[in-house]
Amino acid sequence: MNKDTMELYAKLEEEKRKIEERQAEIKEEALTFLKEAGSDKIESDFGSFTIVARKTWKYSEKIAELDKTLKTQKKTEETDGTATAEVKESITFYPVKTNPTTH
Repeated sequence: MNKDTMELYAKLEEEKRKIEERQAEIKEEALTFLKEAGSDKIESDFGSFTIVARKTWKYSEKIAELDKTLKTQKKTEETDGTATAEVKESITFYPVKTNPTTH
């Protein structure tokens, strides 16, 4: 990877972060719009928007203890070699931190 490629990667990463922040804001506005319209789906020229409900679960103390035991057993197998690991390479990018008062 040459310097130009790294610079482009860094710029795209920053753009992606800004787009994702803005998209999260707009997503809340769109959800409110659909709810106020009394609809769970709206079709448009550029696609459909649908309200999707997902459950999140809070388990009993018994299950929490079982989960803790499972995590401990997993760690034991990782340590003693019973479990096997698959290594995948990727790239992680951390932008240079700038001092906001200097801009």
